[in-house]
Amino acid sequence: MLTMKEETRAIKKALNAAGYECSVKKGVGSARCWIYVAIRDRPETKEENEKIAAIVFNVDGRRWGKDDLSIEFSYFPYIPKMCQCGATGTDLNRVIGWDDLERIKCRVCGATVI
Repeated sequence: MLTMKEETRAIKKALNAAGYECSVKKGVGSARCWIYVAIRDRPETKEENEKIAAIVFNVDGRRWGKDDLSIEFSYFPYIPKMCQCGATGTDLNRVIGWDDLERIKCRVCGATVI
């Protein structure tokens, strides 16, 4: 049986070998059996979720339910680097709206960039 550190390293190594740029963490406390995977190089699709879950479950060796695995995608291909007013960088703020969609708002002029 693998330790938590060895388990996360093995999962990250397998995901990197499959071509995913990611980070892998284990939960703490009462959620220490959870695995948190953050994918940074591609958008979220159902097929990608299933591929990642299959890789994690194959490496881990345990047959968990989907409730023990959290997969987060942080790739946004169409985010502009600048607002119409010229603001860039930290002046652009990510905000999650009432409909659970992420939008980029400009802190300088208040416009919605996306």
